[in-house]
Amino acid sequence: MEEIKLRPHAKYYILVWTGLFKDEDAKHYKKMGKAIWLFLSLLHTANASGEIKRLQFKTINERTGISISTLKKFMAKLRRSGYIRTWSSGRYLSIEINNWEHYSKKKEEQKELMTKYLDSINRSSDMETSDEPKKEHQVSKKKTIGNKKKSLFPEEHY
Repeated sequence: MEEIKLRPHAKYYILVWTGLFKDEDAKHYKKMGKAIWLFLSLLHTANASGEIKRLQFKTINERTGISISTLKKFMAKLRRSGYIRTWSSGRYLSIEINNWEHYSKKKEEQKELMTKYLDSINRSSDMETSDEPKKEHQVSKKKTIGNKKKSLFPEEHY
């Protein structure tokens, strides 16, 4: 089995359980602190079963920019707090996200909401647009001074 090769500039959305950050008691914040960034990266990398196999700290470092020593501290914090389980083969790390069903349980509902949201954005951008500004927004080139109309542009004649 090969080491995981992550696309460094892959840009796509991940679904995140809102209970992770919508919490009056801030229990997840208190447990994770800044390790939330590693946890989000792990959620992004996990397969459909909530597992990541054959991952190296170097790969996570290249992807997130977080130093390897800090990643090790964050990993230990997530492990102690019960968010992940890890196994090491010496060279590679395997990670399982605990309560994965909690993060993936409402996946279909979230996908449906995301689809509706993206459709609404597309509909608003597809609205008819014309090259001419609306009449109420047109700027008159002629300005009335007293009883006479005077052009703001000297080359115009009437």
